[in-house]
Amino acid sequence: MLLNILKFLNENSGAVNVIFSGLVTVATLVYAVLTWKLVTETRRMRKAQTDAKVTVRVEPREETLHLLKFIIANEGIGPAYDIKFEIVPIYLKKIDASIREKIQSFGFFNSGIEYLSPSQRIETFLTSVLEDFDSKIDTSFNIKISYKNSSKEYTEDLYLIDFSIFKGLTQVGKSNLYTIAQEIEKIQKDFHNIATGFKELKVITQSKADHRQEEKEMFEEFKKNQSKKDQKRL
Repeated sequence: MLLNILKFLNENSGAVNVIFSGLVTVATLVYAVLTWKLVTETRRMRKAQTDAKVTVRVEPREETLHLLKFIIANEGIGPAYDIKFEIVPIYLKKIDASIREKIQSFGFFNSGIEYLSPSQRIETFLTSVLEDFDSKIDTSFNIKISYKNSSKEYTEDLYLIDFSIFKGLTQVGKSNLYTIAQEIEKIQKDFHNIATGFKELKVITQSKADHRQEEKEMFEEFKKNQSKKDQKRL
């Protein structure tokens, strides 16, 4: 069997060499393509890890859902330069006039932003949907953002601002930050009242046992007086 195979290879050495050369050529081409894809993907990953990514969105404030804020953020790794903004209407969609005017009144929206560092964000109050709810909740438009990265490459993105996503949202209880702020305000008022003498600090100079006994006696006295009043009514 082995002799037959060797005899066949010797008799057809030319064809075998051609086939082998073809296989080597194909393998080389496949290797070259895979290497090119790997290099391209590595470049993309490296670019993504050093590029800026400027985003814009509208979201409710933490303390209440009907107050909306306008947020611009650089969510990329690198800085962004010469950032410009533009409102782009959507066909058959409307923009509430007060919302358009509010956005266009922002200084950064008209003049642009010269520099936005990584993780830096700008947020400001936009509107309350309690006023003109129907007009505002149907508002939908795009905001086009253009900027340059650290390599001076130009990037342009389009973000949808759709107020209808806030329709039907409900809030259960109060946010933790809002509750903490209220409690701190109460503590501040109490300290102010004590410091100014508006309220006097109650100081107990008795022992705990004497204080409890006194409270018990006062309670018993209250019960007796209440019983006398009830008897008079009868």
